[in-house]
Amino acid sequence: MPSRRKKILSLAKRSLFVFAALIGAYGIVLTSMVLWGFEVKLKRWPLLIHSDTFTMRVGDHVDGIQLTERLKRLGYVETTDLIPGPGHWKSSPTEFRVYLRPTPLTGRQIGTGPVRMGLVLGAIRSMQFTGTGAEVEQLVLEPELLDIAPATGYPKQLCRPVPLDRINPLLVAAILLTEDTRFFSHLGIDFTSIYRALLANLKVGRYAEGASTVPQQLIRMTLLSPEKTLWRKFNEVCLALVADTIYSKERILEAYLNRVYFGQCGPFPVHGVAAASWAFFGKDQADLDPAECALLAATIKAPNIIRPSVHPERSRGRRNVILGLLFKAGKISRDQYDTALTDPMTMSACAMRPVKAGAFVGLVLAKWAETRLNAPTENGGRDLVTSLDPLLQSHALQWLKDLGRAGETAHLIAATPATGEIKAYVAPTETGWSGAGADLMALFPLAAIPALTPNESGIARVTLTTSVFQPSGPHGALTLRQAFASHRSALLTWLVSNAGPEKIVALLSEFGVRSKLSGGTVTIQPLTPIETAQIYAIAARLGDAGELHPLSRSREDGKKESSLARKRVSVRPDTLYLANYLLSEPEAITLTDSRLDKRRARPSRFTAIDGEGVWSIAYRPDMIMLMRIRGTGLSGAVLERGVRKLFPEPPSWVTSAALTPEGIVFRKICAGSGLRATSLCPQVIHEAFLKGSQPAEWCALPHEAPIKSSSRPPP
Repeated sequence: MPSRRKKILSLAKRSLFVFAALIGAYGIVLTSMVLWGFEVKLKRWPLLIHSDTFTMRVGDHVDGIQLTERLKRLGYVETTDLIPGPGHWKSSPTEFRVYLRPTPLTGRQIGTGPVRMGLVLGAIRSMQFTGTGAEVEQLVLEPELLDIAPATGYPKQLCRPVPLDRINPLLVAAILLTEDTRFFSHLGIDFTSIYRALLANLKVGRYAEGASTVPQQLIRMTLLSPEKTLWRKFNEVCLALVADTIYSKERILEAYLNRVYFGQCGPFPVHGVAAASWAFFGKDQADLDPAECALLAATIKAPNIIRPSVHPERSRGRRNVILGLLFKAGKISRDQYDTALTDPMTMSACAMRPVKAGAFVGLVLAKWAETRLNAPTENGGRDLVTSLDPLLQSHALQWLKDLGRAGETAHLIAATPATGEIKAYVAPTETGWSGAGADLMALFPLAAIPALTPNESGIARVTLTTSVFQPSGPHGALTLRQAFASHRSALLTWLVSNAGPEKIVALLSEFGVRSKLSGGTVTIQPLTPIETAQIYAIAARLGDAGELHPLSRSREDGKKESSLARKRVSVRPDTLYLANYLLSEPEAITLTDSRLDKRRARPSRFTAIDGEGVWSIAYRPDMIMLMRIRGTGLSGAVLERGVRKLFPEPPSWVTSAALTPEGIVFRKICAGSGLRATSLCPQVIHEAFLKGSQPAEWCALPHEAPIKSSSRPPP
């Protein structure tokens, strides 16, 4: 018997030791989880990726900048009220009024408040903030939210952290009175609430009321799965006790207020009081009034049900209950309580529909290093403003969709050459085609540069009106411009032969094009659409352009940064100008036309077909647009219509003379002879020349019949 008793005692001791060890290990695990959650996971915040801001200026036409469509995309609503309220606009033939909402973004000179724009025939002649009377020359609209890059361990969430000392005290009180009345007195779990909830659930025979405290809810949101099991509930209670032991009430409350779920804003779940206030009320949480604080607190119980747009009466009733709690707790006065009860339900439905820009967001994240994306931050949300124009992006997507199967594998890039900012970017979701098969025809303007470059004596060997195919040749007498319009392949061969293939290879290398010479033939290495767009950005800016990138370069003063990564070449600006001018449609004029230098600049554009697809390229000093479509089933005319539809109207500063370099002069030329036009010439064009190379001879053709000459590139 004694030995049996000893065995039992020994077994009991070992069991107690094992149990204590398990309890200790479990406690260590719980403590580690809480420490990791508060010191690592709760310090991670998402990266909110926005489109670019949009700047309107005095002189812009409201239809030309598509102002109403931009406002609608931002969720603004047209109104018939005499004075529009926040988020509303109205227009008449003589004025345009809009009340610009506040924005959480700072440092970009984004306009807020009521604005009146005086109009003359649709053009903006004045802009004034009616609240202050301040006159301005330009106005910046807020950007759109494109996507969210989640922090490690979280799904995509619209979340903006804010420190506890900056959170509206009335909002804090409303949430605690609703969710955890004894938060500052319990130890992480509330036994009184548990007892009350147990009785309520037993009475109805089902789960009808919960008893989770703020620490429990926070633990459930950040460290545990949402499954409803006893084991998860047990872990939740234990973790809440540990968290309440280690961390202060203020630390736990701040973390909860920044993570609690408030519902959906379009495709994104909204977490935290800061993000919810902006999403549903269009203002900072510090500016919420008592009725708004109560309504926001009410939504926590059932975020997608207690909402004015879904159940207005239920939402009003829940809000009024919380207002009563605030009044009884002495948080608001009787006057505030009575006023709040009659306040309208102003919560926005937040029907956000971000433009599809998956490929563009991929470019953004490639620029934004992964280590920075997941780095812990102390009470600081992150907003990344990109260069994307959401309106241009949506129009590009629709146009490519209209092309059918050809548009599904197409690439489209629109960029601002001066800064390199990419304004629209569409690419296949799969790896797709990289540009293999591009040939020299896709870089035709570069091939023309050596022939247009003056010799050592400064004399231009070739002008746009020079006859490049002599009468003895198979094509008759054709000027450089005429040959480009009707015999482009033969002209390319002539240009390479005239300059020498070695010079072409050297020139291409300066533009970043990898090429080689084989048997007198210049072979281009594969080019991606972005690389090709970069080449034409350099051409558009006459040898000096920004490196293409997807991020906005606006400074806090609203201007663009000047210290950007640049791409430069040594080609003379006047020679590049001539190469660009060759690709622009010549302007038919009369001899009496004047003020030609004040006319809007026409884009340079052309199409090129290689073994794998079609290039369609158009550019001006302020914009470049490139399309690359697999296969050759689409005609150049179809692509040209797309360019005409998508390519924006030039701003007022982009005139024929705005960026004309030194060394360029214009003359009125006979389209038939390429010489100076006379009163007998039936077709006169405005042509560019290097100084000293303009023709001195007058056209001597009899012009007995009108000369038919097409200067537009063939389809």
